[in-house]
Amino acid sequence: MVLLEHQSGENTEDRAHFDWLIELGEFAEDQARPLLSFRVDVRPDADPEQAFGAVRTPDHRAVYLEYEGAISGGRGQVKRVGCGVCQALRFFKEQGGGRIELRGRFEGGRSVLWVMCEVVGGGDEWRIEGSLADE
Repeated sequence: MVLLEHQSGENTEDRAHFDWLIELGEFAEDQARPLLSFRVDVRPDADPEQAFGAVRTPDHRAVYLEYEGAISGGRGQVKRVGCGVCQALRFFKEQGGGRIELRGRFEGGRSVLWVMCEVVGGGDEWRIEGSLADE
């Protein structure tokens, strides 16, 4: 997984945010675009026990695990501000929407269990809750 700081380009009204990209491995439905992507306004590596909102964005290509720099089409630029490893524990649809459970660790951080739940009727909105996992 990687955390990118995304500075918006001239052609967009978006403000700076973070793109949290997660490689799903065996859970990926499309190997050409294997990175699950969330737009977040807070750094998930700052406080492992925080709860925060996220917006699900289109999957990204694996090149973004290592990429820093300008994004085509005047969409700004990205800078890698965090990276780590994670394991998808569960990935499924519930009656109320999608649910993903991940266990991971950003470099220099502690092991965290993230529970990501799709907000019912919220379009692409998700709610993410973190808790420290047993080391």
